[in-house]
Amino acid sequence: VGEAGVEGRGSDRRAAPARPLPTGNSPPPLPPAAGGSGARSNFRGKHQRLQMDLTSSMKSLLLAITQYKNAKSDNNALQIQRQLDVISGMKAVRVFATNQSLPSECLNSLVELVGDPNIKVTLTLKIIGLLTQLASDSETREILHTYNLVTALAAVVHHNSTTPKEQVVLQSLQLLQKTTYNTRVFHCGTNIDELIVFLVKHIQVPEDELTLPCLGLMANLCRHNLSVQANIKSLVRYFYFSV
Repeated sequence: VGEAGVEGRGSDRRAAPARPLPTGNSPPPLPPAAGGSGARSNFRGKHQRLQMDLTSSMKSLLLAITQYKNAKSDNNALQIQRQLDVISGMKAVRVFATNQSLPSECLNSLVELVGDPNIKVTLTLKIIGLLTQLASDSETREILHTYNLVTALAAVVHHNSTTPKEQVVLQSLQLLQKTTYNTRVFHCGTNIDELIVFLVKHIQVPEDELTLPCLGLMANLCRHNLSVQANIKSLVRYFYFSV
């Protein structure tokens, strides 16, 4: 049996003296709880550093875009792509759903740039990648509509319509499908007619990877939009009777 013995065995060892109780009415001190003020302070510090890094990256992105607009060189395009990678890696989606001037200026510049037919396809894909990440959040997706993203992406599809197998067309259609869900798109928007023509034509060809996003986007554009529905009906009749 262990050194302390077992109660009721008649051991002649003296019992250990009882520990003194705390005096007064105050309870005994408790150990510090996990996740206390130190953890909260550490969290605030990390959050502040993230905000500072994100602010610095957005400023660098705007500077890189300005330099690229002045001179569309490979090096300037590479600088934009690097900043896009940094911002994408931070996964700070919700900051773009605010009305802060710096995120708003970044979104405005990116949407304007993605609709430019004279930029490199690799840069277009990188911008679409970040915008797709932002569109995964419902509030940020609503904000994107205020920057005419739909017409900018419609321009991307139109400019690459002769090479529909390009990855930039697929990613543009997928982002269009996501951003037009449950949202009314005005038929009079720039390049919307050309986009509808592309969808109608491509839906009638043998099925490929573009078929599902084309069908989904077509359904979104038609929802509660009589002018788009009428335009599609006339296009379908034209294509059938012209064959």
